[in-house]
Amino acid sequence: MGTLKYPVSYKAVRNPEITPVLIGGTSNVRLVDRDASKPPKCYMESEQEVLDWIIEPLSENDRTAFTGFDPQKGHTGPLVTSRWTVT
Repeated sequence: MGTLKYPVSYKAVRNPEITPVLIGGTSNVRLVDRDASKPPKCYMESEQEVLDWIIEPLSENDRTAFTGFDPQKGHTGPLVTSRWTVT
């Protein structure tokens, strides 16, 4: 689990209000708006089998806690806070 930093799927944390865009009004060079282009901290759906393999030994409660998250309020980026705590 030390190698799985963000155990939440893209579909679960993506914010449809934040999508990559170009900055308007630039002259010859097209620039990407970095604030609107920050990707969520997550794994991709194509990696689901790997995640399932990693969390297989965990109890159902631990799996739910490990993959659960609370969205951050008041932030422009798609950040999450994990519910996982080590006891």
